[in-house]
Amino acid sequence: MAQAAVVLVLLCWRRAFRPRNLLILAKGAGLTVLLNLWFLLPFLTTLFGGAWRGTETQNRDLNASLVSFGYLFRLWDEDLSTSALKIGGGLVLGALAYLGGRVRCPELVRRARQIGTPAAVLGALGVYLVGWMDWDGLYSLLGERAAAVLCNIQFPFRYLMVVSLCFAAMGGAAVLVLQGAGRRQAAALGACCLLGLAGWLGWMEAGQYAFGYYGRNRMAEGRELISGKDNSNLEYLPAQFEEAWVEDTNIHPVNGAVLLDSTRQDNTFTVTAAGSGAGDSSLELPLIAYPGYRITANDGGTLSLGATATGKVAVVLAADYSGTFTVSWAEPRSWRAAELVSLAAAAALVVYGLRRRAASRN
Repeated sequence: MAQAAVVLVLLCWRRAFRPRNLLILAKGAGLTVLLNLWFLLPFLTTLFGGAWRGTETQNRDLNASLVSFGYLFRLWDEDLSTSALKIGGGLVLGALAYLGGRVRCPELVRRARQIGTPAAVLGALGVYLVGWMDWDGLYSLLGERAAAVLCNIQFPFRYLMVVSLCFAAMGGAAVLVLQGAGRRQAAALGACCLLGLAGWLGWMEAGQYAFGYYGRNRMAEGRELISGKDNSNLEYLPAQFEEAWVEDTNIHPVNGAVLLDSTRQDNTFTVTAAGSGAGDSSLELPLIAYPGYRITANDGGTLSLGATATGKVAVVLAADYSGTFTVSWAEPRSWRAAELVSLAAAAALVVYGLRRRAASRN
């Protein structure tokens, strides 16, 4: 998306590099960060806070993953398992509406042209990258270092993010054309229809992930990682994780620890246990050792958390330990703060928009 933003600014460089417009771009970039801080902070702290398994850092066989032009522009597909590789009915119809307006109304309103034309050029480039680009030829032409910027994307259809953004802008420009022609009711109806269609189709696709019909296992335990529900190739797991225990959901005492009782609710374990009496011992919990697990309650003595050599959460008990403790995952306070910042930014944006609308009416 950063690459797309740079290209879009360069397409409009005469206007973009004016001081007033640079300030607008800076405000937009800052607002984007604030609205997405709830995701960016956890993502960055997790990514750089530990070692993770990965399949490949670079996919050189990008030509094998090209998506056909006809499939990209299909408005409907009964097979939802691959529907995310399409542009989407709402976006395609919005882009076609803008192109139709360009043909029938060459005297498009200026604002619509400023939005729609760069978006059409960049969107077409994105479609080319997804469906027709000779990635092997590009790699040879640019060389190892330069090509890695564009080619290190795993699959060409990652550029559908850029295409989606551009086609959405073209749909908005189509609405502006209708408004400029004095057809405000038609513009409002068209906008509602495009948004409704996009939202409906988007939910049909995203809902498959939300309800776990396909995609990755939603629990932080090993179970089902090698079942039909999983398609992650295990690349988001800690580096020390081993698949040998993926079907094992039991607590295992080590070095003489005594497990007396345990209950589980989602990823929270409440355990009653005793130490070995002769030295430190431990309990291996069937939880993947992601950062963030903590002992949230304890009435029995000295405990500490660690990770096993196979990537499980381990609770280390002192020799004289005897009691009950609770292990659960707790979101860091900084993440909660980031969520509040994003919520405040969204609220401020809504209030600002309502005030501007009220001021324009007055």
